[in-house]
Amino acid sequence: KVEPMFQDIFKGENQKLSMFFGKYSEGSYVTSHTDGAVVTLDGHDRYDRKRAFLLYLNEEWDQADGGLFTDEEDNGQPKFLPGWNTVLTFRVPRYHLVTPVTAHKVRWSIYGWTLEEHVEWDEKLMRDVTKFSQEQPAMAGVIGFLLLLLVCWGIYKIATSQPNPPPKKD
Repeated sequence: KVEPMFQDIFKGENQKLSMFFGKYSEGSYVTSHTDGAVVTLDGHDRYDRKRAFLLYLNEEWDQADGGLFTDEEDNGQPKFLPGWNTVLTFRVPRYHLVTPVTAHKVRWSIYGWTLEEHVEWDEKLMRDVTKFSQEQPAMAGVIGFLLLLLVCWGIYKIATSQPNPPPKKD
């Protein structure tokens, strides 16, 4: 069972966890990116990255050593030191980068993402509409009626519009 303090991070149906071990040596860096991706597991299942996490395993690391995680979406673009037993987590997508490691030592981390089953937008919309109509049947009926009126109005406008005259030839 997931500890209560992490329940909001690791929740979702059909969720998976993808983990890796990172080793950055002197000169290593990561350019600006979002981590946003659809991941294929076992050659057929597709998952969206939902939340990223990093656990740093570096003793005696300071800013001059480089290898700093930089959050590009925060106005101040804070830089996070990859110090021992430090955990960073953020929702994906989010722009970030890692500055070059300038010290003659290795920056170690365990990193990864929570993954949720990929759902195409139209399927997700239908799931959300179904859930909403079950939870709020009266409001769903009103919205359905308004959508029907909108469709009828669109059909009326198309049926009564005048076609554009053909262009005149000189």
